[in-house]
Amino acid sequence: MNKLFSYEGLYYRVFSFIANLLLINLLFWLTSITIFLIGPAVMALYQTIYQMIKEQESAVVQAYLKNLKHSFKRGLILTLFIALFIVGLGISTLVLFQLSTYLGFFVIILFGLSLLFLCTFMIIYSIYPWPLKKSIHETVYVVLSSSANSIILLVLPILTCWFMTQWVFFLFVALGVAVSACLQLFFFIKVLEVDESGQ
Repeated sequence: MNKLFSYEGLYYRVFSFIANLLLINLLFWLTSITIFLIGPAVMALYQTIYQMIKEQESAVVQAYLKNLKHSFKRGLILTLFIALFIVGLGISTLVLFQLSTYLGFFVIILFGLSLLFLCTFMIIYSIYPWPLKKSIHETVYVVLSSSANSIILLVLPILTCWFMTQWVFFLFVALGVAVSACLQLFFFIKVLEVDESGQ
């Protein structure tokens, strides 16, 4: 029983992990208040949780702020990329519908692949120091070669958010984003992770 509640015990480690996720979630909401900072906030979120999983990082506040500062420029690129991607997707959808309403099936496929791409891209671009072009290339490869795994990466946050909002909405606000990112990264590390050279 003493081992269970000791510093190295399961009880302490589980609740310490949850407390860290609470802190990261709070920091994410505070730093992504403006749309302008959503990219750096997303990158800091994924990087900090990735470090927490891989390196047993415990000083998550310092790690998050360090990651936010270190990835600020890349984060702004991510914000711009997401905005342009969404605009491009919207224009493509309108063009396809203008050509023919019978192209609705292709619109659904395009929209689905775009969601898979964006979800996977945010993880890859956040945790690897690759340039934008290489990150896009690796994301396209992952989505096309491991579509089932990309679908899981997309479904995990959707199910997490749905479950939490069905139970208690405050739980989603307090933990939802961090838990979603954590589940995605656990899966990504286990199934899809590559080394920084792209192997």
